[in-house]
Formats: sequence, C-alpha cells, structure tokens
Amino acid sequence: MSENSLNLSLLLVHPTADGIRNIESFFKKMPIRYEILEIETLSKTAMKAAGEFVFILDSKMDVPLAEVIAFLTRFYSDPKLQIIVGDRFSRKTTTAWLNDFARKLFSIEAKDIFCPMKGFRKEFSDQILGTTHTQFATDVEIFIKARDLNATLQSVPVFSNQVRTSLHPIKTFFELVSLWLFANHSSRE
Repeated sequence: MSENSLNLSLLLVHPTADGIRNIESFFKKMPIRYEILEIETLSKTAMKAAGEFVFILDSKMDVPLAEVIAFLTRFYSDPKLQIIVGDRFSRKTTTAWLNDFARKLFSIEAKDIFCPMKGFRKEFSDQILGTTHTQFATDVEIFIKARDLNATLQSVPVFSNQVRTSLHPIKTFFELVSLWLFANHSSRE
C-alpha cells in the first residue's frame, strides 16, 4: 500500500461534532490513515469511500472504536473475509422482536442484524452498499445482497454501550414487509 493511500473509510450515521472529535482523537496516535464520510444516502456515500476497508458506524459510538481495530485485525489475518458484522452479545433491546422478525422473514443467520458496526472490504462495499435502496431496512438489505454475492461474512461479538436504539421500529417493519413482498414478487416473474 502506498504512503498516500487510505486504509479506512468511516461512514457515519447521524454524525455529531462529539462523534467526529472522538474518532479523530482515537485515531490520532495510530498508524492508520482514515477518512470520515457523513452518510447522505448509503449508496452514494459508499461509492465515494476511498479506503481499503469501509465501516458503517453510528457516531454516538454505541460500539467502542476499539472494535474497529479488532475488525481490521480479522480482515488482515484472513484475506478471504469480505464482511464483518458486530453482534452485541445478542443483547436484548427494545427492538429485539424486529430483529427476530427480520431474521425469520429473510432467513438471515446473523443474530444482531441491526448492530451499528459493520466492516467491508472496499470491493464488497461497492457491490453491496453502493446498491442499497431502502432507508430503514438497509441492514437487512446488506445481508440479502451479501448472501446473493456469496460473500464471506463473519459475525463477531462486540461490546455495546447502547441503552436506546435509534432504529425506527414501525417504519422499519413496514419497509421490511415491502422488501419481502418485492423480493417474492420478483422471484416469481
């Protein structure tokens, strides 16, 4: 990798000044080159990402930034690994019912679909994140696209500070049903 290349692109959901300062402070002393991109729409922002690895993070830092380093270590130790998703120790949240519903509806094996930390190798970021269309069911769409591409995905336990979720359960529920109806209608044609 050349001296001027980026190692890491961080795509921030709901960025805050504090969140950005925390990221800058965390990476300041590390030999990691990074960029921070505010998510306008996930597909547009993902295509702008220049890093070898692309991460989706919630700027509230529900999952500590140290987990990014753990994910990078896994990526570097397994060149075939294409996507890593966090699993907040299967912690029960107020939206656990929605997670269970989505897992059953779309036959997704990962336990924590809505974890706010996901990491991708750039080529899979472009293929998966660069083609998302939903607003509230994006996490599910990521798993569906990864499965369709036969991507190597690993679910990794992460610590979470999360007390409340920023997920909109009712909007997400209806978008999940819509996504399921579209997928079933398209497969019959």
